[in-house]
Amino acid sequence: MLDHHELITPLEYLLAFPDAPVEMRGALLSVALESLTDIMQDRKLLKSVKPLEDGVWKALREALFRVVDEQSSSWSDSQKNIVRDRLQNLNGPTNKDKLTQPFTVLGVPLDPAEAEAIARRDKFLHEGRIIDPDVVRDDREAWRQAYLVEMRLFTAISKLLLKYVGYTGPIIDWGARGFDAERATYVMLK
Repeated sequence: MLDHHELITPLEYLLAFPDAPVEMRGALLSVALESLTDIMQDRKLLKSVKPLEDGVWKALREALFRVVDEQSSSWSDSQKNIVRDRLQNLNGPTNKDKLTQPFTVLGVPLDPAEAEAIARRDKFLHEGRIIDPDVVRDDREAWRQAYLVEMRLFTAISKLLLKYVGYTGPIIDWGARGFDAERATYVMLK
């Protein structure tokens, strides 16, 4: 890893994760995955996934811009710019497509629980938790399940990071391990 200076940011997020407050843990993991995805994108390892072909998108975007221009006579320049900027990015990949593509490109298998953990990225990032502590304050099983989702995300990111630097061999599957396991479960990176 010392040869991969570009990994400093995702590694810092991963190293901060275990000791972070509960409200920050999922967000740190989400940003670590996004950082690693951005690195792979910058290195041209990923392809852009667009829902619409460029020609179709260009015509639709221009039509949407005309609607904004027609409807925005009472809007401030700032409001118009915000809407136009958001429209500009509508044909980008979904977060799910963007964040799972690195696994496919590097040949890192995701089990369904890890894919589900990645799909919860928005909730982690914007809310900090995947459960509402006021609703389930005393529900130990809800907290246990939330912990397992975080650990599945941690395992998935760890597999991706290690594969990126060329590692093959066993790694601990933290999501399978859970609270009560006396012995670690391993997955093999090939």
